[in-house]
Amino acid sequence: MRWSWFMPYHIFIKRIEERKERERAFYENGSLLLEKLIVCCNAKPIPIRTFSPQQLLLATNNFSSGLLGYYWGIWYKGSLEGRIVLIKHLYGWADLAINDLVISAQMSGHSNVLKPIGCCLHTPFPISVFEYAANGFLADRIYVSRVTERQHQPMVWERRLKIARQIAHALSYLHTAFPRPVLHMSIHMRSILLDERDVPKLSDFYFSVSIPEGEADVEAHRGFYFNAPEFTASRKVTEKFDVYCFGQLLVHLRICYKNIVDITFL
Repeated sequence: MRWSWFMPYHIFIKRIEERKERERAFYENGSLLLEKLIVCCNAKPIPIRTFSPQQLLLATNNFSSGLLGYYWGIWYKGSLEGRIVLIKHLYGWADLAINDLVISAQMSGHSNVLKPIGCCLHTPFPISVFEYAANGFLADRIYVSRVTERQHQPMVWERRLKIARQIAHALSYLHTAFPRPVLHMSIHMRSILLDERDVPKLSDFYFSVSIPEGEADVEAHRGFYFNAPEFTASRKVTEKFDVYCFGQLLVHLRICYKNIVDITFL
């Protein structure tokens, strides 16, 4: 910040306070991010770029344009450094935003996971930047979008099966590729995005937890959408929790397809 003798004193004080608030947010969010990276990634370096609030405001026209959808986080389409990206703003839950970012980065080697590009830590709640998924949420290809209020062309059954198979591969990778199995805990139609070729990208790792080494299950404090019976009864979950949620996803894909076929033949 540059001092000017023509700047009113109250504006100068306000800018000082805003700078201190940004610095406080950066240290708090940065500490959460570093702690999570050490726990989940065994201190292995994972490249996560940082962006300034000004860059993200410019990319989204002050978060007033390019709204893609919302479900917990609010998704915006933006242009950042000449590249189309998705920007996700999760209000009120810094720890969930950090968890989502770290697990996404840990999973970024899989082709069916939405890859993180970076984040902004200078805001009260971290804002994440992800690769662009041109065809939006799977839910909006199946149902009428609550944001755009329009229905895409019905998705054929073969494509639905292919999406289900690829998401199953991503879940298998999540459960087996790391020393401690990771549970997604929130698989549903709006946690899957589609790129321009309808390749599915798993996202929303807010509630993900790892099973400790030597343990068969883990106590989870959060679960959402399709909750398996054992979670409601004991809060103890295993990989079977995700399998249950995936099964519910298959049921919805099948029911929606059956309804479309029935309507077609009426």
